[in-house]
Amino acid sequence: PGASGGRGEKNGTRLFNRATDMLRSPGSTIKPVASYSLCLDKGLVHPWTIFDDSDFVQLKGTTWYPNNDDSQNDGGVTLRYALQVSINTVAAQMIDMLTPEVSFDHLVNNLGFTHLVRDYNGFSDVSYAGMALGQLSYGESVREMCQSYTPLCNNGIYTEARTYSKILDASGKLVYENIPESHVALKETTAYYMTEMLNNAANRGTGWLSKFGNMGIAGKSGGSSSWHDRWYIAYTPYLLAACWTGYDIGENMGSSNPATGMWKQVMQEVHKYLGYEDKQFETPEGMRRVTVCVDTGLLASEACDHEIRGSRTMTLYMYPEDMPTSVCQAHVYQDICSESLDLVGTDCPDSCRVRLSVLDPSKYSGTMTLPDYYRSGAYPKKRSFGSDAAYQEWRDENRTRYVLSEMLHCRYHNIDPISGWIIEAKHGYLINPTTGMYYDIENDILIDQYSKWQVDWLTGYLIDPNTGNLATAGVRDALHSIPHSFDESKHYFYPIPENELLLNDKLKQNPNW
Repeated sequence: PGASGGRGEKNGTRLFNRATDMLRSPGSTIKPVASYSLCLDKGLVHPWTIFDDSDFVQLKGTTWYPNNDDSQNDGGVTLRYALQVSINTVAAQMIDMLTPEVSFDHLVNNLGFTHLVRDYNGFSDVSYAGMALGQLSYGESVREMCQSYTPLCNNGIYTEARTYSKILDASGKLVYENIPESHVALKETTAYYMTEMLNNAANRGTGWLSKFGNMGIAGKSGGSSSWHDRWYIAYTPYLLAACWTGYDIGENMGSSNPATGMWKQVMQEVHKYLGYEDKQFETPEGMRRVTVCVDTGLLASEACDHEIRGSRTMTLYMYPEDMPTSVCQAHVYQDICSESLDLVGTDCPDSCRVRLSVLDPSKYSGTMTLPDYYRSGAYPKKRSFGSDAAYQEWRDENRTRYVLSEMLHCRYHNIDPISGWIIEAKHGYLINPTTGMYYDIENDILIDQYSKWQVDWLTGYLIDPNTGNLATAGVRDALHSIPHSFDESKHYFYPIPENELLLNDKLKQNPNW
């Protein structure tokens, strides 16, 4: 054991030690000890439990709800994946399951946290932000954060950190033995599941820069608001270490995490010096390798592995008492159009017909995580829509396309019987197979498929919707200002083969268009 309290050569005694004396916000490094492991230990979740990472979730105990670091949401995610990429919304939902009070008491009574405050000078760490994201009133020391991870790497047993084990006199006689305080803080099964998930995070997630050789590493990164503090706490089958990087007077450290690379540099040399060979974490005896459906948590069927979104299975080791006993029936096979990913329609060619599974919630009696708007039966009403048509368009685009009751039959392959052209799904336009342009039959106009501007029949120029004039000079700048994707490699007018069947005689007035 050891600690480094600062950079450079030591120039005094009893100096300020940043590893033991400094208090800083631990950020996401608090998640494994305050929410994930505790929820696992209480049987509230498993690594394959699905959470709804969306901005429509309403917590029971607060109106507060966090954003993710990238301000994006991934929808339904497993607990394992949420830890891998450090999803804030999932940590908040687990604290809501536990309550901040239960999490706070666990950190103080079982994991050696001594700097948390229940109610002091108007500050309190009994809060959602504190327990879910590590936004603490005064912070925690690097030493205490490190020792809080000891149950995860030591079969659930918490051990207080120490910098020496014993004192011997000149003759080698034992003068004092420093026996650390130790107790059971978590179940052995919880420790294994956490190690497996943190190992996955180190291999595929936020801790991948810490890898060296073929050494098993289980770790979690973290950062405080404005990136003033960057952390990495991780362990191997041999050693546990915590690394903090930052300034005494907080400054933005940037989006990258130097603590991860620093942890690797130190631990790689320490393992080499001590002669520790590369080793992976051991799987406890009696564990079973099981493949489950990540949508239901039941044993996976063949259909779960061939879903429209891709495989919805996860294989991992489980303790026998955690193993599901029934097979998922919620994934059902359907004929799918491979181009539109909708149910096969009457005009879909045989070459586009594939057999894939979709989700049918009616065939599962338990709780299944689906988007809030699907569960409630109504799409979000808080959004602002200019018209009923705009609302309906949003609803159609945001339907849950992998749920059977929400799926539509393919409209991409709706063929116009007269022209043989495809009918565009949203508005019923005909799509020119050569140019891709839209033809509005009802209003007898051409529409450019990129800008959505009307096209002049005679010249082929786009018509500025604001002025009604032909858009010639400066049209590129105008197109960039509208909220549609525009392919700059395309011309503003398109050649049409002379032998092509033309729907409207007006086109014949300029056959070179």
